[in-house]
Amino acid sequence: MKRFLQLLAAGLALAAASHAPAQSAYPSQPLRWIVPYPAGGGTDNLARALADAMQPSLGQPIVIDNRPGASTNIGVSVLMQAKPDGYTIMQAENAALLFNEHMFAKLPYKPASDFSYIGTIGRFPVALVVHPDFPAKTVAEFVSYVKANPDKVSYASPGNGTPHHMAMELFKQKAGLSIVHVPYKGAAPAMTDIMGGQVPTMMLDLASGLPIIRSGKVRVLAIALPQRASALPDVPTFPKSASRTSTPMPSMA
Repeated sequence: MKRFLQLLAAGLALAAASHAPAQSAYPSQPLRWIVPYPAGGGTDNLARALADAMQPSLGQPIVIDNRPGASTNIGVSVLMQAKPDGYTIMQAENAALLFNEHMFAKLPYKPASDFSYIGTIGRFPVALVVHPDFPAKTVAEFVSYVKANPDKVSYASPGNGTPHHMAMELFKQKAGLSIVHVPYKGAAPAMTDIMGGQVPTMMLDLASGLPIIRSGKVRVLAIALPQRASALPDVPTFPKSASRTSTPMPSMA
């Protein structure tokens, strides 16, 4: 039986039941839900919220198991080593499913064939945020400042290969910026250093970053969506003039 890579928690009971042993009702024991990031980030928060909502209908507890590091490869390794009985699932995103194949010379798994996929939870848009003391209030000012200070501005991300990392690299490429990447082991420690001013900027997903954006602990310059987000109606999208091409910044899942 293929192992389960969790993408749609709402469909877990039905999808997992089709793979469970015929002689017993599924689930008949607790489930382990692997999150390949530390506690406190957007992926972890979503997993815990969905697990709490699912447990009553499943009739079994769901244990969140945080396994951060190595661009989600540690979490994937735990999943690969688990007994393939449908009781170990994992919430994944672009790093595990897409980016890692292009970042590592040898990957110990094949995303297209080594897992059973349940479905998609949703898309997390990312926003360009800066510490409130950073001398830029718009994307255009940000681009001008970084170009005037090449390699002197650093940016945080939840880790190599994360959508946040790829979104900033895409922005760098389009805008012609030279900015230093500082990878963390998850969104929570990255956000802590952004709020503390240790690192001045990052692409922050709204699932984990919306509370600190609304609190004023970071300043948001633009959101990577085709249109403004309903949660932040006053925040503009990335302007085409901020890049070298006419292609707008995409949203990242």
